[in-house]
Amino acid sequence: MCNSNAQILSANYDNIRTKGAAVYQMAPCTPTQMMGYVIRTAGGKLFCIDGGTVGDTDGFMMLARRAAACPDGEKLHIDGWFLTHPHLDHVDVCFEAFRRLSDTFTLDRLYLNFPSTFYQETYEPGDAKTMHAYDALHDRFRDIETIVHAGDRLDFDDVVFDILTEPDESITVNTGNNSSVAIRMTLEGQRVLFLGDMGVEEGNAMAERYSEEELHADFVEAAHHGQNGVDYPVYFKIKPRAVLWCAPDWLWTNNAGGGYGTGSWKTFHVRCCMDDIGVKHHFVEKDGIWEIPFPYNFD
Repeated sequence: MCNSNAQILSANYDNIRTKGAAVYQMAPCTPTQMMGYVIRTAGGKLFCIDGGTVGDTDGFMMLARRAAACPDGEKLHIDGWFLTHPHLDHVDVCFEAFRRLSDTFTLDRLYLNFPSTFYQETYEPGDAKTMHAYDALHDRFRDIETIVHAGDRLDFDDVVFDILTEPDESITVNTGNNSSVAIRMTLEGQRVLFLGDMGVEEGNAMAERYSEEELHADFVEAAHHGQNGVDYPVYFKIKPRAVLWCAPDWLWTNNAGGGYGTGSWKTFHVRCCMDDIGVKHHFVEKDGIWEIPFPYNFD
C-alpha cells in the first residue's frame, strides 16, 4: 500500500522525492504538445520514455537529474531510454541531449524500433525530417542501440518492460503514429501501458493480437496526447484505473483560440470514454509535472 499520493512538482522540482519507485510525467516547456516520462525504481535505476521537443530538453534532463538525486557537476546515469516513434514532440529531447549535453550523462541502452526512412518519406514526407535527424546522429549511439520487437521482455529485476508492438510498414495511413512501439511496464506490481501516438489501425491490430488479461493495465497513457489515437474499444479492453494525459491546456479544453470547445480535437470524446470505463484517476500534463509514487494507492 502506498503511503503517499501523487503530487505536482514545483517549477524547480524542490519538492521532488528522491527515494522509492515513481513515474514522472513531464510538462511542456513550450506551447507545443509533447510526451516525456522518467521512471525511477525502488532500487534506484532510472529510465526515460520519449522526452519531448527541443525546447523541453533542459527541463526534462533536469527532471531526470532530480529524480536520480544526481549532484550538480556529476554525470547523470540513465539505465535505459525508450523511444516510441519518430516524431519530434517525442524524440527531439533525446536527440538534442546527444547533440548538446552528451558530456553530462551516460546511457546504458537506447531502445527503439523506427520504420525505414524510405517508408516515412513515401507516406509522411512532412515528418521525415525526424528520421533524417536520427540517421545523422546514429553513429553517436549505434553501440548502445537495441532494436526491440513485439514479444520482447526486458527484465531489470525491479521493473519489467514488455514490448507489445513494432512498426508494420503494410499500414500506409497515419504512418508515423501507427509506428508507435507500445510498452507495457510493470513496476511494483502495477502495470503502465505506454501507447505513444498509436492510431486506430495499429490499435485495432494490437487489440486483436492480445487478450484482455495481456492488455489490461492499471495506468494507460492516452494515445496521441488523448485525442484521435486508438479506437475506444481498445481502451475498454485495457480497462485502466488511471489515465496519463500528455495534453497541454489548449488540447485538454479543445481550445483552438476561440475558447473552450472551439477546436476539432477529440479530447472530449476520449474523456467521456474514460468516464464510461469508470476511471477516477487522471494525471494531466496541463497541470504541471506529475510525480506518481508506486505502488499507487487507488483508494
